[in-house]
Amino acid sequence: MNLIRKKPVPDYVPGDQVIPVHYFDDTIVFRSVVVYTLLSLDDVLDPERLRTSLSTLVRREGWKKLGGRLRRGKDGLEYHVPSTFDDSRPPIAFTHVHHDILSADHSSASRIPRPDEHMKRPTIVGDPEELSELVYPPDRPDSLEDWLTSDRPTLGLHVTSFQDKTMVVLYWPHLAMDALGQKAVFEGWTMVLEGKDDEIATPVGYDSDPFAEVGKHPTEPHKLAPIRMNTVSMVGYGLRNIVGLGLNSREIRMLCIPAVCWQKWYDDARKELGPDQFLTKGDIITAFWIRLSVSHLSPKSNTTVTVNMAMSLRKILEKETLPKGRPYISNALGFANVILPAKDILTKPLSWLAQQVRLAIAEQGTRGQIEAYLALQRESAGKLLVFFGDAGMHQQSLSNWQKANMFGLDFKAAAVRSRDGKPLRPEYIQNNQSPVFPEGFPIIGKDEKGNYWLSGYRRKGLWGMTIIIADNAIERAQQVASAIKATRGQAEAIAVDVSVPEELDRLADHVFTRYGSVRILINNAGIETLGTCWEVSTARWEATLNVNLHGVIHGVRAFLPRMIASGEECWVSNTSSSGAFATIPGQSAYIITKHAVQAFTEALYVELKSKNVLIHVSSIIPGLLNTGIFNGSQEDGNSANHASQEHRERMAEMAKTQGMDVDEASKIIVEQIAEGRFWISTHPDITKGFLERRVRFYQNQEDPSSPPGIGDN
Repeated sequence: MNLIRKKPVPDYVPGDQVIPVHYFDDTIVFRSVVVYTLLSLDDVLDPERLRTSLSTLVRREGWKKLGGRLRRGKDGLEYHVPSTFDDSRPPIAFTHVHHDILSADHSSASRIPRPDEHMKRPTIVGDPEELSELVYPPDRPDSLEDWLTSDRPTLGLHVTSFQDKTMVVLYWPHLAMDALGQKAVFEGWTMVLEGKDDEIATPVGYDSDPFAEVGKHPTEPHKLAPIRMNTVSMVGYGLRNIVGLGLNSREIRMLCIPAVCWQKWYDDARKELGPDQFLTKGDIITAFWIRLSVSHLSPKSNTTVTVNMAMSLRKILEKETLPKGRPYISNALGFANVILPAKDILTKPLSWLAQQVRLAIAEQGTRGQIEAYLALQRESAGKLLVFFGDAGMHQQSLSNWQKANMFGLDFKAAAVRSRDGKPLRPEYIQNNQSPVFPEGFPIIGKDEKGNYWLSGYRRKGLWGMTIIIADNAIERAQQVASAIKATRGQAEAIAVDVSVPEELDRLADHVFTRYGSVRILINNAGIETLGTCWEVSTARWEATLNVNLHGVIHGVRAFLPRMIASGEECWVSNTSSSGAFATIPGQSAYIITKHAVQAFTEALYVELKSKNVLIHVSSIIPGLLNTGIFNGSQEDGNSANHASQEHRERMAEMAKTQGMDVDEASKIIVEQIAEGRFWISTHPDITKGFLERRVRFYQNQEDPSSPPGIGDN
């Protein structure tokens, strides 16, 4: 008995024109993917004008296939194009949602990324999934099956309106068209809006397949044929990457690369390679992304990295197959592959990597190589894309949409209020796909300000750090986590008492289970204890040792073995203190533990170095910071001691008035961790003075004393 009831398939409608889906459109990959493209426009558009103009385009000769209904035929998929489009069988699917509020007051629209004009480096600016409410229509189609079991037109339009903005979404099954097919649709649509119907070209390949013979008669072997992956290696690759390929382990982010940044890379590359080396801006953007995407691997890694770069075949085939000047509303894609060891990608100049990208496109983008590639694809089951490399490779796919010039579209003709000829271009564009494929990245394009935008799904944790704040004061940890999330960062607050080794073990288990890996570990917990050595209670001595010293030791013990086992480049930092190199009356317990942390960190550095492990160890040596560590709420068991209380109040006031701001100190610390330094100091001159004094003390075997001014009452 079949308990899964399939949706009924609509009956054939007499009079519909039946057009077979083109051979290279009807592939297992294109059947699997539904594409959604969102454009955010900074004005109020007329949704009815948007609907009627797009409908007018689809009604034109050569464009009607976009209004066809997809069906299964005996020889494959088919478009069933209505003889007449009307209200019962419209040319496009259309939905409209209106919010009578400003976009800034909407939970999703308020999250649309807006690059800071002062941004100087590539920055993750948002999570496209946070805009899902704006992307997907109420009757969202998730798969090809939603088209095959309904009378839904191939092309859909979803509009969301606010008092100040409009979100426009086009969606379709990928088998209908690629990015340059989408470009033709958007351009034809805006021409209708502007009343330029007579300038719209008739697409080629409406009811015949221009690719019917392409790939059937190759004249040369593909250059990468010797390293084509067979079934066994593909299965091996799948087994090795089963976690990354799982739907629940991926996340998407939007990355913005400011013009000032990529332009410098491009200019530097041109100088390094010389005037005879042809290079495009897309090559340098692609090279940057390839490097960034494998930055989780070791610079010494021999892992094969295969980058599958989509290439439009329109220009390559325009002489014999695709007439110039006529749009092709289908998929016309080939692929060039860059195959390199990770260590070369991570250590050689960016200009060199961009050159490898250009060479791959030049060598694999000829008519002969395209024929050879498509011949291999014809041989594969389900016309699956051809993969090159090995079972242990890191594989990624890139598609550069810049030629589609989506940011150059002008929707002023659809605006409710006259714009007096001022263009209305998208301020933000994103692409969503269902289902998702990890390590697949569309380069959306370049906006009016010269910023490049790209996005994609990656295995969880590879898009950027999730910061775990572990503190025994959970409210304080939650405040920090909330502040990080407010700036579009990722964070989690967890209540942990670092003086209890078992709690650190549980923390490590939780983090590795949920996030998969730990790249940076900072053991920072510390408490201040005031009073002379003989006045501090036994309980307070134990607490100070357990938090300040044992917390560091057991933090390393709980996390480090799995960090080593990952084989990834990692960082471990332990917080000591400039006071570790001084002797300060009334702070002996604190000074002793920080001195021990310094010794432990030095030993850790040497031991990891002796094992040739790629883990950077740092000793964080802060000076006086305004952290609140001297607050009276700290119970050190010595509050009845009048001298200790005065000392605490004096130190608290000094930290408040003279201590470095925590944010400033944190920036210094993080920058120096990234540089791989062992000695990290917020107050290098003070630390240097303490160390020099300490050296003289040992050399001259002097009597112990406090640094001038510090031990004075």
